[in-house]
Amino acid sequence: MRGLTPLLLFSYVLAAQETPSRRTLPVPKVNGFETLKCDFHMHTVFSDGVVWPDTRVKEAWRDGLDALAITDHDDYHPHKDTVSVDLTHPYKIAKPVADQLGLLLVPGIEVTKGDLHVNALFVENFNATAGLGLLESLRKMKQERAFLFWNHPGWKGNKSWYPEIDTAHKEGLIHGVEVVNTDLLEPQTLPWLEEKKLTILANTDVHELVEIPSPGKHRSPITLVFARTRDLAGIREALESRRTLAWRQDECWGSGELLTGLFDASISLRTPVARAQSGGALVRVHNNSAIPYALTLVKSPAWLTLGEGRTVTLAAEAESALRFNVARSRPAGRQRVELEWEATNLHIPMSGNARVKLVFELDDAR
Repeated sequence: MRGLTPLLLFSYVLAAQETPSRRTLPVPKVNGFETLKCDFHMHTVFSDGVVWPDTRVKEAWRDGLDALAITDHDDYHPHKDTVSVDLTHPYKIAKPVADQLGLLLVPGIEVTKGDLHVNALFVENFNATAGLGLLESLRKMKQERAFLFWNHPGWKGNKSWYPEIDTAHKEGLIHGVEVVNTDLLEPQTLPWLEEKKLTILANTDVHELVEIPSPGKHRSPITLVFARTRDLAGIREALESRRTLAWRQDECWGSGELLTGLFDASISLRTPVARAQSGGALVRVHNNSAIPYALTLVKSPAWLTLGEGRTVTLAAEAESALRFNVARSRPAGRQRVELEWEATNLHIPMSGNARVKLVFELDDAR
């Protein structure tokens, strides 16, 4: 927000001082990895944001995040007459609050060179790139072993793989890309993930206050990071290994292994043995995740059909009752039933939607 007066700036800061209660926002461990909910792109008054750095931490805590990065612009400081342009300040202000609230704060900046913006995480010298060109800046960040990802690639309407980004990528200076920015999916990025071996990210890029989510809603977007350890080293290793998912509202994008692992970790059967009676059977399924799952049945025994048609939604943090029709041609005795579903809100870039399974046993009523 350009031209923000000191008085208005103070009102924004004051409005965010009271810390509300924290939302749990559960997402289970996947394949033995800690699941961390992260936002690696946000701004404060030290560039073109409107809040103090500790407010960003309080918002993240309130919204159920586990880690965040404040990434103010290295070369854009519209409030420089009011606050310092030294980008060590946002981190120093936010770090004690993050420690108190149990959040992981990743040191970062946004390398801002014309229309090309690249976030640098795990930086040591916050001011090293001021006044430099893009490639020189990224080379300096590489010397610090920073993790570098391209922000909002299509924000100026150009949906192509920029020549400058191509040069940087060939030098090993681009490690990831924002597939979702401010809840906007950039579909042109999806082919690049495998072609360029890039880590998938989804971030708010928030400049103003983060609104308190309305009932039934949550902060969006979020990068899900699957880390060996719940610390900065674990986050770095996971980002470098491309163990991330992009989570926007009720949809996720990423590798099939992580998506199916997430589903399997989220779902448990309340009725592992269902009873067939009066031509039907009821299977109760619990979803312990904050992510709902939209399912379309694609494969089942010929004698078993879904009572609701072919689609169901397993609501977030809730138990769902799935009703099935059981034909008289069903084999006698207890049967193992394996159902294959297309999870229409779990997207594997360039490969369609994830396929998941529910397995239970069906027996005669007693």
